[in-house]
Amino acid sequence: MVNGCLLSCLWACGGSSDNIKFTKKGGIVGDARLGLMSDVYIPISQQKSGIVLRKMITGDTESGCYVSISCDGFEELSIDATVIFSRDWLLPLDGNGEVINDANIRASGDIRTVVSDWEELVVQIDDFTPFAVKGLEDVLKPVSSLAEVLRFTVYNRWGQKIYEASGSSAAWDGTFKGQDAPIGSYVWTVEYLPKDAKAPRLEQGFVVLVR
Repeated sequence: MVNGCLLSCLWACGGSSDNIKFTKKGGIVGDARLGLMSDVYIPISQQKSGIVLRKMITGDTESGCYVSISCDGFEELSIDATVIFSRDWLLPLDGNGEVINDANIRASGDIRTVVSDWEELVVQIDDFTPFAVKGLEDVLKPVSSLAEVLRFTVYNRWGQKIYEASGSSAAWDGTFKGQDAPIGSYVWTVEYLPKDAKAPRLEQGFVVLVR
């Protein structure tokens, strides 16, 4: 029992529990995988927001939240979760770009990443429900103190490039050629160079512009 969350242990120890050592001089023989046995909700900001950690599912491919360890230490970490945002921050939108007024419906996004090195632990939130930022005259910009932004680009739904910039000042304010851009969905891409990395990486997503 860890923080109220049940963990399952899948031991690759030749099928014999006699090979598992727990003494100070001993250690785990073979590999072990510790995973959540049920979904876990973690409330944030007075329960207005939260993170749902997904249980581990085994099969041809593993999914869910788990950590793999061996006699040499850390081997692999999987994070599979849904982030639920407070309506004080983001307002969910319907297919027409209108705000959904049902207080029980909130904007959300999915996290899925598997890493074998702590330096690779960069998480991207995908599959966002459409949303609007509440109470802000906001800009869209990549923010990271651990990477250099080489190119940040925004396209409209027809693939037309409407914004491009680089560096820490890259930020789209929702305009095109000095005029307010039409309400709707836009695709963004960001090419960046992580700290101490040798090759740049590319990420992309979408945002819904509302007024």
